[in-house]
Amino acid sequence: MKYRSFHKSDRIQKIQIILATIPDGIQRSELSRRLGVSRATISRDIAEMSIEYPIREDEKTHKLSLDRVSLVNNLYLTTEEIQSLHLACRLLGRKLKFHYPTASSALRKLGVGLESYAPFMTRFIIETAELFELHNENIHKNVANIIQQVTAGIINNKIISFERFSRKTKDWHITELAPYCIEPYAEGNSLYLIGKDQATDEMRTYKLELLRNITLTNCTYTIPKDFSINSYFHGSWGIWTSEGNPQRVVLRFSHTVKIRVQQTEWHVSEELDEVEDGKLIWKAMIDEPREMLPWIRGWGADVEVLEPAWVRTQVIEDLKRQNELYR
Repeated sequence: MKYRSFHKSDRIQKIQIILATIPDGIQRSELSRRLGVSRATISRDIAEMSIEYPIREDEKTHKLSLDRVSLVNNLYLTTEEIQSLHLACRLLGRKLKFHYPTASSALRKLGVGLESYAPFMTRFIIETAELFELHNENIHKNVANIIQQVTAGIINNKIISFERFSRKTKDWHITELAPYCIEPYAEGNSLYLIGKDQATDEMRTYKLELLRNITLTNCTYTIPKDFSINSYFHGSWGIWTSEGNPQRVVLRFSHTVKIRVQQTEWHVSEELDEVEDGKLIWKAMIDEPREMLPWIRGWGADVEVLEPAWVRTQVIEDLKRQNELYR
């Protein structure tokens, strides 16, 4: 296919797409032919693009290629769509406490695109971008790099190797994983890597802050077509999943907090029943109820655990220890 490009920005955009969609690379002469411009023009465009994008040139064939991770496509978004992206990023920025310049850069680009159309919106987007810049660079300083490496593995379908810290053994273990996705966990102010462990052939979830020395291997993998991240976390309370059957959790909330509980959907499987004494019965099927304990404790005396029995016992034991602490 041959493009006719009269504007430099339009031509550079087409070069990005061509380079990213031809894995084996393409020579300047072929780019010149496809775009209908001189090789000198192509060379100037490539030099300019190289400032922002990592363009590779094979020493033997002189073919140019662009990593698909670096490709940026023009998106045509409505202001409502931009607002939805901004809200998602703002939640991420308020919950994740580490320096993340890539997220800041993405938001600033969104803001610049809106500057002449909706300046008030631009101001809030730029302020959200600053959230990712204000955190101490020395705290969790490797997280941004880990995200970059994991993303490269996902985009290029490459198995990754890394060291993970085990809280149980208090030691680092080498792991090879087929990365599926990165999942944010708002309650834990953290990010988790989801993928298939190559040693056990089982799905695993690892906290990014507990990983180090990530490298891409030469081994490739394919995510199963029937894998769904929504289905994977369907029964979880937060980030913990279970291969067994979900457990039924039943809580009784006081009339004092009943309306507050009703105003929020806490779990996709929840059922609410008002009882005669003005209290509220809350029911749900949860993969791992142990993950709910901090949330349950947060309601204090306004909630009573009815099921399962072991969760009720755990809460009672926690209250006994707390009573001893404050005695």
